[in-house]
Amino acid sequence: MTATSHALVAGAIAAKFAGYPAEAIVLALSSHYIMDCVPHWDFGTNWRQRSKGMTGALAIFDTLLAFTVAYFLYGGKAEFLPLTMVVTSSLLPDWL
Repeated sequence: MTATSHALVAGAIAAKFAGYPAEAIVLALSSHYIMDCVPHWDFGTNWRQRSKGMTGALAIFDTLLAFTVAYFLYGGKAEFLPLTMVVTSSLLPDWL
């Protein structure tokens, strides 16, 4: 699943649980695994047919887009630091 889709769900979680950042982080982390249970496409698909540089560039672009869209849509509904932490926790499994 693309980082942007994970960030959108995490942003919604951060907005809904604005007063409870610890719970929002756990839910966003859990949502990553739940969302990945659904068959999907992402920028890692067919990575062997691309250069490492192109795959890395796509991953960086997707991550920057994820944070940008999350801040644009949910920035007024959740504070900056909790939103950043929740979105980061939703993306963390892919980074690890």
